[in-house]
Amino acid sequence: MSKRHTELGREPGLRFALLTAHLFLAACTGSIGGAGGPEEGVVDPNKTPDQVGEKATGSSGLRFARLSGLQWKHSVLQLFQLPASTPVSLPQETLPHFTFDTSQPSITVPSTVLTGLRDAVESLVVKVAPDDTSLQAFVPAGTPVDTTARAEAVAGQLLLRAFRRPPTADELAKYKGYILAGAGGNDNEKLRAGLRAALQIAAQSPHFLSRVELADNAKVIASPVGGRVRLTGYELATRLSLALYDVAPDDAMLSDAKAGRFDDDAGLAAQVDKALADPRSRAAILRFHEQMYSTDEYAGLSKDAAKFPLFKAGVGTDMREDMLRTVGNVIDEGGGVRELLSTRTGYLNARLAPLYGRPSTGLNDNDFVKTELPAERAGVLSRVGWLAWSAGPVERRPILRGVVMLNNVLCERTSGSPPPPAEPTYPVNIVTNRQRIEFATKDCMGCHAAINSKGFAFQHFDASGAFVAEDNGKPADASVEFMLDGASVKVDGSAAMFEKIAASRQAQTCYAKRWTAYLIGYADSTLEDKIAAGLADEAAKRRVSVREIARTILLSDAFTTRKITEAP
Repeated sequence: MSKRHTELGREPGLRFALLTAHLFLAACTGSIGGAGGPEEGVVDPNKTPDQVGEKATGSSGLRFARLSGLQWKHSVLQLFQLPASTPVSLPQETLPHFTFDTSQPSITVPSTVLTGLRDAVESLVVKVAPDDTSLQAFVPAGTPVDTTARAEAVAGQLLLRAFRRPPTADELAKYKGYILAGAGGNDNEKLRAGLRAALQIAAQSPHFLSRVELADNAKVIASPVGGRVRLTGYELATRLSLALYDVAPDDAMLSDAKAGRFDDDAGLAAQVDKALADPRSRAAILRFHEQMYSTDEYAGLSKDAAKFPLFKAGVGTDMREDMLRTVGNVIDEGGGVRELLSTRTGYLNARLAPLYGRPSTGLNDNDFVKTELPAERAGVLSRVGWLAWSAGPVERRPILRGVVMLNNVLCERTSGSPPPPAEPTYPVNIVTNRQRIEFATKDCMGCHAAINSKGFAFQHFDASGAFVAEDNGKPADASVEFMLDGASVKVDGSAAMFEKIAASRQAQTCYAKRWTAYLIGYADSTLEDKIAAGLADEAAKRRVSVREIARTILLSDAFTTRKITEAP
């Protein structure tokens, strides 16, 4: 036990509280046991069987979804009433390829992550309520000055904020006890110490770490297996706030939930429109695209210095800025899939301009100038950042480029990722990068026919993302043939490829599916297909903006309900 734990453990009445928190952190999994059940993370041997529809596993019957690291960080700072700029050190997790950080389909949390979250909580909680003035942020207005009454009021507000729902009587009694057990020289000092202990426990609770989506139990029991039940107002407020703000609902949103403003379709639509109009939603929309286009990895890119002298220090960070500004421009102008895959707007500074074949005269490293790019730069995946990311230190990587196109743009899943074969011995006439890839994959064309055709369309872009005419001294060959919307398409180069893809139903459908997975946090293929088909139908008639796509999903059954599954 660390020194800080030992010191907290000496405070009267807190030994059991801290023990239960540590039991949760010591295990790789925890059991909630339902609101008002056993203390956080402690498995209750007397727990009654789950009600019908409360199955905690499976794709569409899921009822617990972990907060992403960013959502947890923002939510804990909000709960602790600390500035959003407060540094928070979070444990790193490796997600599967083509998975969003919002896709945490289980309450199972690796022990290393739990330990990291515990350490983060401990480093933050000591900053909470350093004086009597800051304590008032945790005391509801109109609370009597009596210490016991204040402890109960503080516990009730703390739990409403932490668990995103009103606390049960048992929960309120427990946390009131933790607060009253605080040590100090006077009542306010005791209250502040007890508050910090209660916050430390709440921030490590499964009720805080996860979105708990049980719906109203009476409605669940009354609903047929295989049907769907609407989530409660508090659960929808939590879903919406996490989806568009990456933080738990604030007091105003919780008040709207209490007032029933999420309980019917009209009320929910008003809440969704309000959230989408909030400037904070733009950041969440950008974060979806950051994960789609892997922009957080651009800063760490490196290339062979002798072969790519223009790839200077700091250019990876510039590439990320260029991509995010480009996506942001599409969003702000009301664009959608077609515009994302066809835009020629870029944002250049002195380091980026040469990579785009533009002069750097009049540019500096700090200002990004909105620029119309050449015709070959159609679509966000022709930006130097994505092209450099999807290449090696020296060579293009058409296989990686093709796989990303299949998964993120067209939703054509490959059958797997076999181990790379040993480097073959190439005949003397195999010279170009394309020829080598074709030779190495000639016996694996079941998957590579689709992969290679998308990747080879980028052969005019080298490993730094620059446009080039040659491929290892030979004319670059970017001509490809592939299937799109069930028909064979022949094009030469990525610009021509994106012209076809941007106008396709397949791209519209795939983009909607990716958005659905991001906003919901787990897969529900039946509803994903229904939503995507409807949006593709609409996009065939008019331009559908990114925000419209998000709005459609946020108002759909996929977002507002959960499926009733058999009890385990």
